[in-house]
Amino acid sequence: MSSTIKTKSKNSLFISLVSVSLVLTLITVVLSAYIRLSVNGLGCTEWPDCYGRIDLGVQHKGIDVLTPSGAHMQHTGIRTLHRLVASALGVFVVVIAVMAVRRRSIPSHIGWRVPLWIFASTVFLSWLGYATPTPLVPAVTLGNLLGGMLMLALLWWLSQRSVIKAVSSPLHTTHLKPQIIIGLVLLAVQITLGAATSAWFAGPACPELMNCSGARWSMSALNIFQTLSVDSHGKILNTGSAEMIQLLHRLGAVISAAYLLWLGIRIVGYKDRLKATAITLLGLLGLQLVLGLSSIAMQLPLLMVTAHNAVAALLLLTVINLYHLLTPASAQPNGD
Repeated sequence: MSSTIKTKSKNSLFISLVSVSLVLTLITVVLSAYIRLSVNGLGCTEWPDCYGRIDLGVQHKGIDVLTPSGAHMQHTGIRTLHRLVASALGVFVVVIAVMAVRRRSIPSHIGWRVPLWIFASTVFLSWLGYATPTPLVPAVTLGNLLGGMLMLALLWWLSQRSVIKAVSSPLHTTHLKPQIIIGLVLLAVQITLGAATSAWFAGPACPELMNCSGARWSMSALNIFQTLSVDSHGKILNTGSAEMIQLLHRLGAVISAAYLLWLGIRIVGYKDRLKATAITLLGLLGLQLVLGLSSIAMQLPLLMVTAHNAVAALLLLTVINLYHLLTPASAQPNGD
């Protein structure tokens, strides 16, 4: 009896750690988006001329935000909060990984691989932040945003598989699984294109919804390891790739939104958790479209574009939850 109580206690602790880490990761992703967008120039006073004007001396302070030398950095309070939350998250992730490895011999449908992938993502993001603080290399921005989204997705998957008991997949819903996978892939591509608009400073490249003149279609311009060119005042030089990326982002938005709308309407006819998740998907999709169109019409206000990033993360979690509901679990959760 005592061993059973002890096991349940460990399970509850594991689930609590995963849940807290999930919330901290979401907060970190949103704060990171706010900092990244503000550094790019969204919300600057002399819009749009002030967009893409980088103070290289300040940016290369990197991790020094918690030291006196970082007191003059832009949005110091938000940066400090981001660093503290990320540090706390790192501690929780280490504990989760250690608990998972120590209990790897216990049969589970989760096992220890997902926690280790989460740990690896944390190490990667930490290294990226410490070693390459400059926003002039697109790979840095893409790595930060996509790494954060991956970590959020893995923690969400781990939390769902740890809390929810074995899920059955009725015969009349098995055909939905590949359709959900397609939706997940389209959403991942769209999130990547959204990250690219920040990585290449393409925010105001197309101020009108249906007009994006000046785009130059060149694959070499999409080299993520290039260092973006700046003038003597730190202004990012636009070579035409910004307009191309904006066009791709908007085209991806049309395709992914249309598909997710079709998928949500298709699944909303089912019962219980599938229906509830489909309704959530449709609601978030509508909100995302409103935020996207309003952001263009209002010339990219900082808070609205940050909210656009946050809703993209919630959409990702919602589609992952649909996949979870249709993926049978081979064992009862033991918190591993």
